[in-house]
Amino acid sequence: VTANNETNIPTAEFTNNKVELGSLKIKKNVTVNGKPTTGTSADGTYTFIVTGPDGYESTQTIVITNGVSNEVTIEGLEPGTYTVTEDTENNPDGMSLVGANGITAEVTANNETNIPTAEFTNNKEVRTISLPVRKEWAGKPTKNITVELLADGIVIQKVKLSNDNNWNYTFTDLPRYDDTDGHEIVYTVEEEPIKGYTYSISGDMKTGFVILNTETPPPPPTGDADLPLYILMMILSGLGMIGIISTKKKRRRLE
Repeated sequence: VTANNETNIPTAEFTNNKVELGSLKIKKNVTVNGKPTTGTSADGTYTFIVTGPDGYESTQTIVITNGVSNEVTIEGLEPGTYTVTEDTENNPDGMSLVGANGITAEVTANNETNIPTAEFTNNKEVRTISLPVRKEWAGKPTKNITVELLADGIVIQKVKLSNDNNWNYTFTDLPRYDDTDGHEIVYTVEEEPIKGYTYSISGDMKTGFVILNTETPPPPPTGDADLPLYILMMILSGLGMIGIISTKKKRRRLE
């Protein structure tokens, strides 16, 4: 600044630029044996590394519960190309990535209605078994019955057998081993009681199970219900004795 510089005033000039920002989504799907699952064997935390313009890098995590897909949204990103890579080395046990890793996505400014998504699917191969169950009757079939499937003594499924499914059903996708400790799961089949029937189960895990329901006859009446019958029998018995005595008297007269 100089004296009397009205015609040559120095200026400190600044320029600010507003950067319009955008967003990016990461979505995680899980399957068991290539199929959607509602179990917990694919649950856990999945980790992703995101890189982008100007040296951008961040770590994102997605938690899966009961096999339900989940996602995370990253906001405030400069427009440009981003690469999302799954950290497969730290995946939950047994989960493998389906398809290629390192998905690229183009982020544009103010993309609230059209957010690009890097979608990943992980699969877990689990040895499973199927268990067919068939109902047979020794007596008149009822309308339907309820059969329970137990794993290690805990009811995990219930199904109604009836004429509609020909008294047959197959429990499918049953894991052979427990994910938590690796022990072999013991499956059993039980039937909810039906009045007037007893049941027995035969078969095994390989051939399936047959449930035979046998109709039981009603028990004889007891207590006061027997009284009229008892009286009738006594009357008939008395008449019989009278007849015998009368016959003997006639024979004596004839003699």
